[in-house]
Amino acid sequence: MTPIENLQQALSQHASVMAQLEPMLPKIAEVAQVWRDCLANGGKILFMGNGGSAADSQHVAAEIVGRYKKERKGLPAIALTTDTSILTSVGNDYGFDFIFSRQVEALCLPQDVVVGFSTSGNSANVVRAIETAKAIGAKAKVPAFDAAHEKPMNAAAKAAVVTTVGHQRGEGVAVLSAEA
Repeated sequence: MTPIENLQQALSQHASVMAQLEPMLPKIAEVAQVWRDCLANGGKILFMGNGGSAADSQHVAAEIVGRYKKERKGLPAIALTTDTSILTSVGNDYGFDFIFSRQVEALCLPQDVVVGFSTSGNSANVVRAIETAKAIGAKAKVPAFDAAHEKPMNAAAKAAVVTTVGHQRGEGVAVLSAEA
C-alpha cells in the first residue's frame, strides 16, 4: 500500500468507529455525568490504563486538573500511571496485576470515581482496581473498549462500552467521555 492508501484506510476505520458511537452517546454522556457529579460533590477521579490507555489516562487527568476548553478552577483528578516509584515497587513486591488496585486502596474514597481505559477489556490490573474501587464504595466506569465479546472489565464495571475497530482506534475513542 502507498502512504496515501494507508491514510485512507486509517481514515475509513476512524469514520467507522465514529459512526458506531451514535447509539452509544447516551451511555457516554452517562459516564460524563457521573464524572461531573463526583467533582461537584467533592470527589476526585482516578484514571488508569496500560500502554496507549495509560497515555489517555494521563491526558484526561491533565485536562481535568488544568483546564479543558474554558478557564475554571483546577479539579481533582489523578492518573495512576505516572508514579514510577509506586508502579515499580508495587509491581516488584505484589506483581503487575496490583499496580493500580494498591493505589486505589490507598487513595480512593467512596465519593470518588475510578476510570479504567482499555482497548482489550482484559487488563487484569485494571479489572482488579475496579473491583477494589467497588469494594470501597466508589463508582467505577470504563468508557471504551472492544465490546464484541464479553470482557472481564465489562462484568466488573457494568460499564458504558463502545465497539471499536482495532486497538489503535479504541484508544482515541476512550477520551471522548471528557467531551460530554
